[in-house]
Amino acid sequence: MARGARRPTAALARRGLSDALVAVRARLLALRSTPLGRRAARRRVVALVLAGAVGLVVAQRLGTAAQTRARWGPTEAVLVAAAPLAAGAPLDGTTVRLEEWPARLVPDGALRTWAGRRTARPVAGGSPLTATDVARPGSGPVAAR
Repeated sequence: MARGARRPTAALARRGLSDALVAVRARLLALRSTPLGRRAARRRVVALVLAGAVGLVVAQRLGTAAQTRARWGPTEAVLVAAAPLAAGAPLDGTTVRLEEWPARLVPDGALRTWAGRRTARPVAGGSPLTATDVARPGSGPVAAR
């Protein structure tokens, strides 16, 4: 094949695409000629502009979040009280949750599991649980206090 010559399939595909675009344009013009079509076209334009604006805002926020996360460094999973807990309260999936914290902020002795444990003293909601906050595994509510 000579240099610069296009393949027949590419030309056919381009012509087919061109024909399709001409047909879509003709249909849009026909729709816009009616009052209902003009209103629908305006709504589509407004929807596209709003979707673009939302997309830009979300992209900016995600970029900011990624930069902030990178600035804090690596993270570790830490067991955190889901709500304020009284002394002797059992730890389970409803009273505690695992959260990712920056490694620099994780206190010494932070727990990562709660199987069969109870709090040894009152714990504020949202605070990480450490070894000093919980009783030995298998302790009852009185022994935990």
